[in-house]
Amino acid sequence: MIAQRKAWGNQIEKGSDLEAAFSTYTIIVMFICAVASTAAAGSYVITRNRMFMYVAIAFFLYFFDLSFIFQAEYLNHGTAITINALYEIQNPYIKAILACGILESLWLAICMYMGKTGLLLQVLPGTIFIALDFLIACVLPDGPIKQWLFYSMREVFLIWCLAYLTWLAKSKTTSHATRAAVKRQKPVILGVGSAYLLHHNRKFPGNLAMAPFSGNDGNAASDFYL
Repeated sequence: MIAQRKAWGNQIEKGSDLEAAFSTYTIIVMFICAVASTAAAGSYVITRNRMFMYVAIAFFLYFFDLSFIFQAEYLNHGTAITINALYEIQNPYIKAILACGILESLWLAICMYMGKTGLLLQVLPGTIFIALDFLIACVLPDGPIKQWLFYSMREVFLIWCLAYLTWLAKSKTTSHATRAAVKRQKPVILGVGSAYLLHHNRKFPGNLAMAPFSGNDGNAASDFYL
């Protein structure tokens, strides 16, 4: 009995340390977002290059997206979690709009950098994303499948961006200047893509067991954020 109590105590202590690490990590990421958004906004004011404006918007919205962690998890620390609450998506429409703003801003920045000015190319990915996220939130019942599909749409959007850049770099119809522009930013592209996917996939072991591109709501005990 004493050994069992010690084991429980060790588990609680490890859980507290892990939660403290996640909390610190979240604060650091939010700080980086604030700094990056300010720097990008300053660059836009100086250069009037709209690419910097889109980047500033993306980081600004991501800062608020991360703030859901504190609202949904840390401010409700210690409360009991039911099975229904574990898979419930709180404020799905607000989260879908924020995610669309983040990813569409990044996509517009990519289009600006690559000199792609076609209106359909610029707005279609974001339109499809928000429509699918709203459809998932409206139609599917609460549960692990709905949660996984809802958040995985973000990874799908990011994968689309990376796939498009890869196609530009490999396509023979792409100009030499465009291919050079993509290859010049290859480390940044890979770094941002990997960091985003890892940040989303590190949050909730339950959904990670379902698929590699899972995202999660911020209201689960072991969750960190979408």
